Amino acid sequence: MQMSALKSQAIEQERPAGWDRPRRKRILLVDDQKGVRESISLVLKLDDHTVIEAGDGLAALDLFRRDHFDLVITDFEMPIMKGNELAARIKQHSPAQPILMISAYAERLADLDNPVDGILVKPFDLQDLRLVLAELLSRAGLDQCKKNRAATGLGAAPQHSPAPRLQSELQLLSPISHT
Repeated sequence: MQMSALKSQAIEQERPAGWDRPRRKRILLVDDQKGVRESISLVLKLDDHTVIEAGDGLAALDLFRRDHFDLVITDFEMPIMKGNELAARIKQHSPAQPILMISAYAERLADLDNPVDGILVKPFDLQDLRLVLAELLSRAGLDQCKKNRAATGLGAAPQHSPAPRLQSELQLLSPISHT
């Protein structure tokens, strides 16, 4: 079996039962790391989205001004233009544009004026990505979000699930936090 077929099969298996995700959206994906862009792009394309990639904020801004996107996904830490600056410029042009920021620097984002609609902390799993996308892309708003949360067992609380590797750590910390 070819490597791409193995990746596709693994990604398909990550979909929760009953998953009702938005389809056929145009997504602008911005990250300076080609491998990260390719990985996220693969997932998005397997979910039937059209993905346009940019390696930096200036290229993304140029693409955004020339085209329509249902969602912009941007990394935070990039050369030339940081993700929050890109988001601010996009929001000046189109205030209602949904923007998702992905970053390994969540603690740095808390102190910034950040006009994004969602933040996903790296590393993240596919279900976390799909849940955030469903929330941001859903035209039906809470109805779509509730369906996806119910399908993944997350309930109706507006929180993103922790990655599976963190769930056991959170369970261990839970008794400590109540003392």
